Amino acid sequence: MERLCAQGVQLSLHNWVLSAGDDTRQHEHFQELVELRESGQIMVEVSSHTRNRTVPDLKNLLATWRERLPNSWDKLTTWDSLLTWRAHMFSALTSNFSWAEPNR
Repeated sequence: MERLCAQGVQLSLHNWVLSAGDDTRQHEHFQELVELRESGQIMVEVSSHTRNRTVPDLKNLLATWRERLPNSWDKLTTWDSLLTWRAHMFSALTSNFSWAEPNR
């Protein structure tokens, strides 16, 4: 996963240079690649901790997600895509750790 994300970053950088840095779509690609890389890290943590029935410490990463949002001038579709992806990831987290909920 790390290798593929690194290749994606290199390709996006190459395309950005070709577009003279004016292509906002390349910025969106970087955002998507960062989200994908971090999501992969989360899933590795989830897999490891699910096997051991422990809860991973994802506070730093989730705080980063809270702070890193698209720009206010980005298209609504950019916001929708990002927040839909994160909602999907949160759903995966909660379903994997439902056994750890204090109300159960």
